[in-house]
Amino acid sequence: MKLSHTLFISKANLKGSKKEKTVLIMMILSIIAIVVLGGYLSLVNDIMSAHKNNLLVRQLYIFPPSALGEVRYKSLDEASIDEILSLDHVLSGEFQPYAGYQFPKIVSVKDEQGDDITNSSEEYDVEKLTKNLWEMMPDDELSMVSISGQQLKDAPVMSCIVPDTGFYLDLETDREIFIDTSYLLGKTLGMSCDYQIHLYNKEPNGGYSDDWTKVANINFDLRVVGVYRYANETSVNGAPDILISPETVIELENMALEKAQSKNITYGIDDYINDKFARPYIVTVDEYDSVSEVKSEIKDLGFESFERGFMNPSVLTFSSFFSGCATFLIIAIMLLTIINLFLSVHSNLNERKGQIGLMKALGFKTSQIFFSTYMENVLSAFKAFITGGAVSIAAVLGINIFASTSGNSYLISYVLPWSDFAILLVIALAVILIIPLICQLIMINMIAKIQPQEAMNS
Repeated sequence: MKLSHTLFISKANLKGSKKEKTVLIMMILSIIAIVVLGGYLSLVNDIMSAHKNNLLVRQLYIFPPSALGEVRYKSLDEASIDEILSLDHVLSGEFQPYAGYQFPKIVSVKDEQGDDITNSSEEYDVEKLTKNLWEMMPDDELSMVSISGQQLKDAPVMSCIVPDTGFYLDLETDREIFIDTSYLLGKTLGMSCDYQIHLYNKEPNGGYSDDWTKVANINFDLRVVGVYRYANETSVNGAPDILISPETVIELENMALEKAQSKNITYGIDDYINDKFARPYIVTVDEYDSVSEVKSEIKDLGFESFERGFMNPSVLTFSSFFSGCATFLIIAIMLLTIINLFLSVHSNLNERKGQIGLMKALGFKTSQIFFSTYMENVLSAFKAFITGGAVSIAAVLGINIFASTSGNSYLISYVLPWSDFAILLVIALAVILIIPLICQLIMINMIAKIQPQEAMNS
């Protein structure tokens, strides 16, 4: 049987089908559920996974005991460190090796040839760049993936990766203004930084006094070797950071300490360099959900610990609520679609016994009849694909525009990439083509048992 004949029969049967509209609506809802709900469910889960796997939220600080007022917790020693490291879920522990966050100024920009292009255009306005890329921090695990250029783990010392988007807070409107910063790839940023260190100074009567101290102003160059997707970082940290390797941090810190020592600024620095107990001890836990348990066990040992990173409770609540609702709706819609398709196929075959018997009497094979009835669902699937696809595009476009223009740095991470959307759309089409095929295959024996005399009986 020619394809044109099959299509003609399928279209004719569709017009007479009582369940066509119901099946079509369920297919449309399946498309929307898989693409829109499934897309954002995956996005929200990825964001939460990034939150929970982030090193900072899996770490606890144990600070040196304070010399001011009553000492609330004990001082660490080698024996107590061994006890802490033996606790369940504790992966490792170390004294903080270097200062983390710094707030440098960008004072110059050089192009790939080494020519100074500082303030040569609005893009290279150093005041604007500093306002949009105000923070520099180490990527301790070298885990941030570059979308262009090198990965930080493969980069030389004194290089960096920057976000594809920077932002600053407009105080007049209280909105975050975003700009493209990916064009900095390959450029060299001249930086000036009042290098800050949290210094703990050992006091004669016991304990430590502490203060954030500007150790020295240092000037240095960082070559931009890669660009990462800002939305991946903001879901965890919320800032467009200039990311550097631990080796680069050590280089910068040594530069600051040496400059301070050369100017005889030694108060606190000697303890910071020579006394390993004069800095926080960092405990790394295997997973975020075990942090509270480890914190409680550390308290039982006589120490007070504090979360190094911050997990926003509202983000956890939203993620849990959305994941539960989206998962329920997707499963419910898919089950209803499968049930309706199964009932539709079964009903159609029962109602068309006479027609199928006549087709067999005319010489049609079971496989040809199977194909013609399946083509009815294929036609419905493509109608649903066009309608559901259009609705999904409109929904994702609206959500993405809202998230990216909301003026909220956290919402930008909830922009669904169009590449992911396209993949989900293909998956949705495959699903609504495969489900009716499975239903038809289950019913193929029913088609085979219908005999030509059924046409006379009907």
